[in-house]
Amino acid sequence: MIKSYDLYTNKNKLWDIYRRCTRSEDYYNLNVASTTNVFIDNPEDCEYIEQNIVEPLGIDIQWLNNQYDDSVGYNFNVVKPTGFVKPHRDVNSTKVNILLNQKTLAPFLFVETQQRYYYEHPVLLDVSQLHTVDNCASITKDRVTLQLFLTKPYDECERMINENRRY
Repeated sequence: MIKSYDLYTNKNKLWDIYRRCTRSEDYYNLNVASTTNVFIDNPEDCEYIEQNIVEPLGIDIQWLNNQYDDSVGYNFNVVKPTGFVKPHRDVNSTKVNILLNQKTLAPFLFVETQQRYYYEHPVLLDVSQLHTVDNCASITKDRVTLQLFLTKPYDECERMINENRRY
């Protein structure tokens, strides 16, 4: 399941936040992915994300948490040239993703349905379904996505956003 939201996001501001980040962790698992997680530690940057993305979408801050490592509920994920993302299911079953790049030829892909999303807007994703990033060979510069990790099932998150969004 996938739902796009036309929330305005200032990608230049998100790029600024990304460039200020100083802490990152490479993730490499031959069977899953070669990506980099970039962590947002600056309190002002966290406040910006919460005030300009989380709150307008009507997401309860208590529903944000990366269950993989019990960390804050958002970070940047980077697929670098020569990186890859193989079909997998995430620990958190639901995410909101925002692509910072203006466009991508490497879309999010649900494996079973072959449904692709090229990231025109923020998108709510059921990442408990088998998914991947398609066409990683097309990535010639870092493909950067802000990801929000939600702790509730997709249906509950979609209902919450539909009932509480403020834009």
